[in-house]
Amino acid sequence: MRKKLAAFAVILALLLAIGCQQNPDQETMVSPVRFYYKTADAAEFTGATGYELRETAGHEKDYTWILDQYFLGPQSEGLTAPFQRTTALLSAELSGAQLRLTVTESLAELTGMDLTLACACITLTCLELPNVESVSIAARGSTLDGKHEMVLTRDDLLLEDLGASLIGAPYTLYFSDTGNRYLIGEEIQVDRNQENLPVYLIERLIEGPSEAGLAETMPLETRLLELEVSEGVCSVDFSGEFLDNAPRTDLAQRMTVLSVTNTLTQLEEIDAVVISVEGQLLSRYGSMDVSQMLTFEEGAVGPARTGLNELDADLYLTIGESPLLSRLPVRIRQTANQVPAELLLQALLSYQDQNGYHSAIPEGTTLLSLQQGDNRYLVDLSGEFLSGEGSLTLAVRSVCATLLAFGDCTQVQILVEGAVPEGDYGDLFAPHGWTDSWLAG
Repeated sequence: MRKKLAAFAVILALLLAIGCQQNPDQETMVSPVRFYYKTADAAEFTGATGYELRETAGHEKDYTWILDQYFLGPQSEGLTAPFQRTTALLSAELSGAQLRLTVTESLAELTGMDLTLACACITLTCLELPNVESVSIAARGSTLDGKHEMVLTRDDLLLEDLGASLIGAPYTLYFSDTGNRYLIGEEIQVDRNQENLPVYLIERLIEGPSEAGLAETMPLETRLLELEVSEGVCSVDFSGEFLDNAPRTDLAQRMTVLSVTNTLTQLEEIDAVVISVEGQLLSRYGSMDVSQMLTFEEGAVGPARTGLNELDADLYLTIGESPLLSRLPVRIRQTANQVPAELLLQALLSYQDQNGYHSAIPEGTTLLSLQQGDNRYLVDLSGEFLSGEGSLTLAVRSVCATLLAFGDCTQVQILVEGAVPEGDYGDLFAPHGWTDSWLAG
C-alpha cells in the first residue's frame, strides 16, 4: 500500500490525470476533505480529475452533510462537476466499510467514459471520509450502464490502461508542515516518458513546494551530485550544502532526511535509501542516525486530523548510542471510550525501531494499568520492564517524558507488577517531573 499512496490513476479505459485547486484559506482548515471533480479544460477523450479542499469541521462523520455539499458542485475555478446539475444525493449509509449512495436518476443519463469519470470522482471523494473503504453508487429507479449499482474501491482506481503511456502519471513530493512535525505530500504529474525518474523527483524536491502551507525540506543551495539505484537501494549524493546549511532542530533534520526517503521509496524499484555528501557516506545528520538504510515511514506522513479524533503527541525515544532522548511526533487514532494517555503509552511500548529511532523499553513489556490522580500518573508495567539488556534509566525516562510532555500531569511514577521494585535502583522508581537534561537538542 505504501507505494500506491501517490497513485490515483485511470479506471477501466483511461488514466485520470489528477491536479488540484488550492483554497486561499486552506491553512486555517481544521478538517479539510478533498472534493474531486472534472477539470474544466479536460479534453473530450482524455478527461482529468482535480480536487479542491473543503472544510468539514463539525461534520466529520456526517456523510450526508458532506456529500450534499459535494453534489452542489465545485467552488474553484478550473473545476467542473462531472455529473449533471440535477444530480443530487438522496441517501448515504455506511454498511461495514462500504458507503452506499443513492442519487437522483439523472446520473443514469451518463454512459461510457462520462459515467466512469463521474463515478471515479464521487468514489475518490467518499474514500476521503473516515471508515470508508468501498463505495456503492446507485441511481433511483435506474441502472448505471445496465448495472443496478457501481461498486468501487481504491484498488479499482489504480488500474492503468494500455493508452496511459501518453499521459502523465501522479507522484508525490514530500515536504514538511510549517511546524516540522509531519511530512505533507504534494502531488505532481510526471510525463510517463520521463528519463531517470528518481533524479527528476529529487530535483523537484530541491526546488521546493508550490502549494501554500508547505515548508521546504532541502537545505539552501543543496545540489544533487549523483544518484544510483542497485538491487532496491537508492544511493543519493548531495553537495556540501546539505550538511553546511542543515536545519538546526532535530525535528527539522528528521523532515529533511525523510522527505528524501519517502519521495524516493514511493517508486516500485526503490526499497531503501542511503545518503552521502560529497561522496562520503553519512552516519549522522545533526542528531539523527542515518548510518543504516532508510525506509518509507508512513507514520511521518500527516497532517494529524484532530477533527477525526487523531491525537497529535510525541514519543520520546533514543537515537543511536546517545544517552539522551529525542522526540518523535506521532498520530494516534482514538475513540470516545479510550483514554488518550493510555493510548500514547501503548504506542510507546509497541514502537518498532525505524530510521535511526529506537525504543528504550525492554521487549515484551506490557501496560498493566495507568492511574491518574493528585497531578500524577501512576504507571504499572509488567516484569519484562526490568529484564532488558539496555539502559533501565533511559527506559524510565522514556516513559516519564512521553507522559509528561502530554501535559495532563506534572509527575510520573512507575511500578512493576504493582509495586516499587526491590533492589539497588536508587531513586529510579520515585516520582519524576519534567527534566530538560534528559533530552537531546
